[in-house]
Amino acid sequence: MQEHTHRENIQFCINYRKQ
Repeated sequence: MQEHTHRENIQFCINYRKQ
């Protein structure tokens, strides 16, 4: 079950880069 939308992917990238 992959419900990861593109918008969520972007937010994840931002959160990951914020560290």
